[in-house]
Amino acid sequence: MRNYYPIISLIFTNLIPIFGILFLQWNLFQLLFVYSLETAIIGLFFNLRMIFSKIITNQNQVLSLYKRIEGTIFGDFGLVVFIVGHATFIYILSITAEQRLNFSDYLFFLPLLFISHSISFFFNFIRRREYKIPVSVGLLLLQPYKRVLIMHLTIVIGGIITVSLSSYLGLVIPLIILKTLLDLIFHLKEHNSYKTN
Repeated sequence: MRNYYPIISLIFTNLIPIFGILFLQWNLFQLLFVYSLETAIIGLFFNLRMIFSKIITNQNQVLSLYKRIEGTIFGDFGLVVFIVGHATFIYILSITAEQRLNFSDYLFFLPLLFISHSISFFFNFIRRREYKIPVSVGLLLLQPYKRVLIMHLTIVIGGIITVSLSSYLGLVIPLIILKTLLDLIFHLKEHNSYKTN
């Protein structure tokens, strides 16, 4: 039986920026920068899954703690590269568009993203007991990258198109909706990949 709290939380949290853009005068590049930092939150829960999941090798053996830590470090390195690369890209893009990248007033959105991911982790990994379901090390290592790649690709393409327009309001809302839909699709695919007993 599916629990809909994580889905509701994901949709609600991802759609908050529409309110911010329309009524709080949020800056597009501040929003994209915060989206880029969401990768760090995804990485945190990836670490927890790597340590506590029942990971099996191709030989159907449970992965040792040393190998789990090794895989976690390897995965984290790639995610850090994504964060630095795309944060730099968005910063350069903001300079090109002559918009100040001061996101201190918008950082409350990061805790909301963290809460949304926490709800998903609790209801799926803990309450649904995904940690007891055997999962291959390859599948677990790829999970965050599938989501992050699509998210950052959306940011890059949307950012480039937006900078080329004199007014970005007509594009940024569809961009937020697209990011939300992609997030939802990968969320469902990720948790459907676990075969319950």
